[in-house]
Amino acid sequence: MGSGLNTVLLFAPAVDPRISVKAKLGAGDAGMMSLRYQPFGLAEPLCFVDIKASPRSPGDVTLRACAFSTDTGLGSFATLPLAKHVSGKRAEVGVRYSSPFFTAGAVLQPATNRLSHLWLCGRHEGMTLGVQLRPDLPVHSLQGGLRQAVTSAGSSSSSSSSSSSSSVAAGDVAGWLRGVSSVALSYSPEGRTRAGQHSFTASMEMQEGQNFIISFFQHMAAVRQVFNPLEKDDIIGITNYIDVGMQLHVPLAAAAAAAAADGKGAGVATPFSSSSEGVAQAGLQLAASWQVNKNVYLKGRLGGDGVALMAAFKSWFQPSVALAAAVERSFATGQVRTGLTVQIENFGRLRYERSREALAHGPS
Repeated sequence: MGSGLNTVLLFAPAVDPRISVKAKLGAGDAGMMSLRYQPFGLAEPLCFVDIKASPRSPGDVTLRACAFSTDTGLGSFATLPLAKHVSGKRAEVGVRYSSPFFTAGAVLQPATNRLSHLWLCGRHEGMTLGVQLRPDLPVHSLQGGLRQAVTSAGSSSSSSSSSSSSSVAAGDVAGWLRGVSSVALSYSPEGRTRAGQHSFTASMEMQEGQNFIISFFQHMAAVRQVFNPLEKDDIIGITNYIDVGMQLHVPLAAAAAAAAADGKGAGVATPFSSSSEGVAQAGLQLAASWQVNKNVYLKGRLGGDGVALMAAFKSWFQPSVALAAAVERSFATGQVRTGLTVQIENFGRLRYERSREALAHGPS
């Protein structure tokens, strides 16, 4: 394999669909392999046990387990490093509750007995509000740990105001919460397009007091009459899907602003990012995609850092073949990068039904 060539292999034997194997291999990369067992088969993809290993770093062997009941909405999950004395990674366990209108969960580290993550998210009449915290507090003494964390946050900030002790404590609490919490609010109207999807989504997000992101996504579906000799006689129409999105990223902290000014981004991962590290640049990003038909898909992105274009083609015969080519140019360096993806699938004939994820979490 040449430089920059990566290969992904996924095997799901038809004789026992509960077992699947996934392997990744790239030029100059030691690779990765995972073996997954789903005790209830493909009908319950949220219940599984797998083991993932890679020689990229010493001791990189992890056992993962997940269980979720779509009837009660309760679930649990765990990530257990099998060689933590070598890798230095810590085990994590979590619990969650999900319904079409509300979800909540927490992640704990048993070795340190600390609360790592906590999240809450609710949806009502098109409005969705979510809050995520990374408190890193001891579970056995949440009040004491919170007091110590707030005190540390207050002592690290330089404030010479002569306000009362209660107001100073309130300010310390607010500063600590701002540093460990992320809040997102989005609105998508209840009305649906002919394709059954929301017409648009507008959202804004505050990430741990470091970044502010506002975005807008528009989904459009147009049905037009066509004649395709490869289709059956009763197929006389086709649906085109057009998506347009824009995102504005504003760094709020001094460190984030300095990183953005240096062209290194501000630590915000985004699916539209074109940088090699997957970090968004401060500024406005525009993106659009067009699904011409069931075989052809086009996508493009334009921002202050560069421009990228992608074209994909997929055949639905068995086995199905997908081809995708992408080109990207950086405005800062003038560097041009290209990419090519080839995917072959042999999963049998397509089946159209609601997934267990949609039943558990509601339509997206």
